Amino acid sequence: MNSGNISWTIDSKEALLVFILLGSCVDPFNAGTLNYENALVVEGIITNETKQHQITITRTSRVNETKLTPEEHATVVLKTRGSTSITLTEAAPGIYKTPYMAGIIGAAYSLLVTTSQGDRYASEEVTMKGSPPIDNIYAQYITDNPYLGLGIQIYLDSKDDKNSTHYYRWEYESTYEILTPFPSKFRWTGGNTLTIRTVEVNNCWATDSSKTIMIQSTTNFSEDKVTGFPIKFIAGESPELVIKYSILVKQYAMSEKTYRFWQQLKEINEQQGSLFDNQVGKVVGNISSVDGKGASVIGYFDASAISLKRAFFTPRQFKESGYVPPIYLQSCVESAPLTIPIGKLGETMEANQNILTIADVGGDGPAVVFLLRIACCDCTSRGTNLKPSFWE
Repeated sequence: MNSGNISWTIDSKEALLVFILLGSCVDPFNAGTLNYENALVVEGIITNETKQHQITITRTSRVNETKLTPEEHATVVLKTRGSTSITLTEAAPGIYKTPYMAGIIGAAYSLLVTTSQGDRYASEEVTMKGSPPIDNIYAQYITDNPYLGLGIQIYLDSKDDKNSTHYYRWEYESTYEILTPFPSKFRWTGGNTLTIRTVEVNNCWATDSSKTIMIQSTTNFSEDKVTGFPIKFIAGESPELVIKYSILVKQYAMSEKTYRFWQQLKEINEQQGSLFDNQVGKVVGNISSVDGKGASVIGYFDASAISLKRAFFTPRQFKESGYVPPIYLQSCVESAPLTIPIGKLGETMEANQNILTIADVGGDGPAVVFLLRIACCDCTSRGTNLKPSFWE
């Protein structure tokens, strides 16, 4: 195998987006010393959720570029030891999905990839571990943290009474409610015309997801137990906890090798500050070339059971601790609207339609239109006005 020099850039979207493995080797390498080469990037995880599980395959970009090129028309096969093979379907360029299925705890899985050029790659076999339930998610108003400042710190407790997990990883999806200070009652329809809105755009729900690597090993603890793990910090001036906030936490159970992969990746990220920097560090992946031909490969394929737990928080819960929720978009409250005659609506909106929207219309004679920034009037610019099914 030619283990020539490569340098890579990576995109931190969700779990297992960043993988480092050179050629058909599984030995660690120093990524900071390598120059660009067109390497294959394979990422994906099979869980015990019933869904279409996704494998993403791309090509690395040049140094200091963040774009990854989708690897199209590959053949991707999920194999289970002693069972059938499942061929994935390319749902979008470089995105391959299984049929609706659930991984089985205790089953062993491997991934086979054949590119359109005929190059073949395979993962090591991984066994799906069970994940214990998350015991508790709770929060505290923090006033004395010199690094984070004032805000709400959300914590997690988890424990495996069977003493068999030892290696944990977490992700979250957060949702918070928005009420705009000046609901838009009218919608511009072109020229100097407008119409009354038939759908309210003042109450929305915005969603965000975890961006950092959150892992914990309990191998040095007296129990297989995690207590007070910090999952999410909401800054005191953040709009997330003005009305109501919800967090859905996913807990993954990992093997020791998978944990080491995430641990090394986390250390590299913390040292460098950005996953788009030239990385200096040693990370071991589990994808390799079958015959030593084709491009070098970067990747980690995994199988893990997950546990889910959702929690809700409101400002009232932290009032006694001194928390005062900020005014949502205070700049809107402090800003006067742009007031124009309706005869100038068309030219004003054509020049500012991505910035302004109609807050209201008034006037005793010819109509006067009041315009404000979109975010001040139309919350769909920040979220959806469809209430989530889980919202309490």
